Amino acid sequence: MLDDMRFGKVEARGSKLLLFFAIYMVVARVIILPFLLTGMNITSNAVASMILQVLTMGIPTLAYFVVTKKSPWAVLPIKPLDFKTAVRVIIIAIATVSVVFFIWHVPHLFTNVQPSDNISRLDSMWMHLIAAVLFAGILEEVWFRGVVYHEYRSERVSIRRTAIASGLIFGLMHFDVVQSVYATVLGVLMAYLIYYTRSIWAPILWHVVVNALGILANPVFYVRDYTHLLDIAPTAAIVAGVASLVFVPIGVVCFKGIKDSSPREEETPSHELRVFTFGYVVMVVVLMVLHFIRFF
Repeated sequence: MLDDMRFGKVEARGSKLLLFFAIYMVVARVIILPFLLTGMNITSNAVASMILQVLTMGIPTLAYFVVTKKSPWAVLPIKPLDFKTAVRVIIIAIATVSVVFFIWHVPHLFTNVQPSDNISRLDSMWMHLIAAVLFAGILEEVWFRGVVYHEYRSERVSIRRTAIASGLIFGLMHFDVVQSVYATVLGVLMAYLIYYTRSIWAPILWHVVVNALGILANPVFYVRDYTHLLDIAPTAAIVAGVASLVFVPIGVVCFKGIKDSSPREEETPSHELRVFTFGYVVMVVVLMVLHFIRFF
């Protein structure tokens, strides 16, 4: 009973801490970021993305280590990946990009829905590559698969619940209905990657490769306007579909290989960070509804 009480206090403390950071992240995205962009007259999408990552991922991560006085080495498992595991993670990333591109292009075959990015305001591909790889790919993983994952696991939450909860939070953080759906699934996948590899480098490598390919293979950087983008949508969808048929089965085999090479003992779940998960989900859902209402 004393053990349960001790863990109950730890759970409450961890929940409140993460919920505080979650509130800050939402405020930073909705209020602080627009204020900074307007005040500094920043119109670059790539620069705005970098600032967003620093505000919502970088600052909370640094604050977490300052407040908790925990060593980064104790929170972030930094075991190097062996060559075979790294190759498997890269193949899984390629399979992921194929599926995401297929999902992204298929709606353009049946509707005239335009991409959210304004092509005339896009920066160079390299600026977006820096923002997506060095900022989003690393900072998001350090926070979600580092700090958040650590808090759940250190409080004896099962990997299944940790993966689902952290994946859901990761998905909703994208503030877009379609992105939120597949990002949630990918967040669950990355939680299992760090679980089986015991290394933060696995999800970081996965995320970096996914974002890099997502930029380099994105047709939005190779067309002059939306008309041309819609014209190549059928070809892009076919290519992505064929790539998915090829790489998804290979990716499944690679994931199974990672799992089989790092067996884990059966777990007995004890606690769950209910306050953090529920609070964050409610906040983000409400904000998404408000954005949706404002859009229409």
